[in-house]
Amino acid sequence: MRDALTVVGLGDSIGYGIGDCGHDWTGPSWVGRFAHNVGAGRVVHLATPGQRAADVLSVQVPAALTARPSVVLMSVGGNDLLRADFNPAAIWLHTAEAITRLVEVGATVIVVGLPQVSLHDFLPTVVRKTINERAALVNRALSRAVLPHARSGIRGRAHFIDLWSDSRASQADLWHIDRMHPSPRGHEFLAQLARRASRLQQRRASLPVRIEDRSSSKLVWLVRNGIPWLLRRSVDLIPQAAVTMAFHRRRMRGLAQQLEDALGNRVLPLRHGIAVSPPSTISSCPVMKDDASLARNSAA
Repeated sequence: MRDALTVVGLGDSIGYGIGDCGHDWTGPSWVGRFAHNVGAGRVVHLATPGQRAADVLSVQVPAALTARPSVVLMSVGGNDLLRADFNPAAIWLHTAEAITRLVEVGATVIVVGLPQVSLHDFLPTVVRKTINERAALVNRALSRAVLPHARSGIRGRAHFIDLWSDSRASQADLWHIDRMHPSPRGHEFLAQLARRASRLQQRRASLPVRIEDRSSSKLVWLVRNGIPWLLRRSVDLIPQAAVTMAFHRRRMRGLAQQLEDALGNRVLPLRHGIAVSPPSTISSCPVMKDDASLARNSAA
């Protein structure tokens, strides 16, 4: 790995930093915290809220390759999960190709999985159940995308962070008030898991972590940002979850079988699910040096 580390963040709002301490509860994220902890020379944030697996491959990966990344941190699958055209086989295909392209240039790729939904008391039980079942399929897709590159090689390697099986991931203080994004402590938790997976040493004291309380400012954030975010992302999911459980069970069995068929190379899933108008995928980390040329780029 190169002496001067370049850390690149790919994916969705978790990589972007929602829930971390900062203006309007958006901060350096686990990407910036990881880069700070390992003493990276440069960090490039390409993660953007709302992005799906297809967006990461088609928009973010080409930009990442121009940065010549040493370590790539990726959070993906959460936005795919909340849509009616949810297709875990397509998530696997897009993520596997993204990882392959990044590993081929020598990058270490670390992909974070989805946790179990255990703290979302404000969601109806049927919606929580649906999200959990879909999250399990997303994790299956992501872990299998990582698997071919899990061993050290000449051109790089990949790791999967399994939050589903980690009991610590269900601790309330690791999650923002919306329960969809990590809290500042949660972002630091992910950064430390990534650091261990990368086998890099801690070279700097971690950035400050402020434990979230239930103050009025966070409730205002939830009403103004969190609830509208959930409604936009799940406009297809909630009506779908409200139909009979018989229909739901048949659909989930079909999706699971489609994923297994794809993993067995028996079918090739369609490439779909790209955002209609993806926003800019660039944001510079406030605690690290940014790349001026990339910062002016836009995915629109």
